[in-house]
Amino acid sequence: MRTRQKNLRRTVDIGMTVLLLLQMAYQATGEAAHEWLGMGMTALVIIHQIINRRWYASTFKGRYTAYRAVSACLNAMLIVSFALTALCGMAMSNYAVPFLYGVVRVSLVRMAHLSMSHWSFVLMGLHLGLHVPAMLQGLKEKVRRALSAACAAVAGVGLYLFLRNGMPDYLFFRVPFAFLDYEKAGALVLLENVAMLLFWAFMGWQAAVALRGRERRWVSVALMIVAVIIGMALNAALPNREEAPFSSGWSAAVPRAGMETIYTQRSLS
Repeated sequence: MRTRQKNLRRTVDIGMTVLLLLQMAYQATGEAAHEWLGMGMTALVIIHQIINRRWYASTFKGRYTAYRAVSACLNAMLIVSFALTALCGMAMSNYAVPFLYGVVRVSLVRMAHLSMSHWSFVLMGLHLGLHVPAMLQGLKEKVRRALSAACAAVAGVGLYLFLRNGMPDYLFFRVPFAFLDYEKAGALVLLENVAMLLFWAFMGWQAAVALRGRERRWVSVALMIVAVIIGMALNAALPNREEAPFSSGWSAAVPRAGMETIYTQRSLS
């Protein structure tokens, strides 16, 4: 029975991760698939909550260590961001649940959906990272350190892509539309999404090691700093994307050459 539950939990977790990566690849999937994948993601998130319902029962029990406090806050924020992403997406649906279109002002939910979906992406990465130490318990210490060092370099590339693709703009409501490069190959979009997710997972992983008070926690802190330095250095040294044509997040959208915005004629109402 326990093996079956573990397999179900693992299947749901993998499914959510895959769907999240596909959801962030709108230009590769298209609007209709994006909506239906979102419905699938919503269903898996609900199933995930049911499977892990004991977490809710234990929330107010026992002593809170630094790791548990951070994990609990992260989980709560992730649940809220997922819920808002789904609700806002449904409120401007054209395919999956069109009868819900306009239940909330579309201009409002469009920006909220854009921001919350990116927060879900970041928080999901951190959430995954917090569980990595448990997954690597069977490895020798030297192997874990070598793996951490290698992942720091990959994470740095992920941060560079995160900055180059303007993700911080979406997180903080600085732009009203998502600017996407439809000329980029779908496989490359997915690969970039994986690298960006790995950056946040790496940060969550090393933070988990440091928070649990294991020996040489300074190594984890140093690796996080190295990953950030690599990402910032690449962002400064390599050509970046064109800046979004806004003086502020509330300006009118003007697509750049080779780029398009996510909105339909119906969404402009």
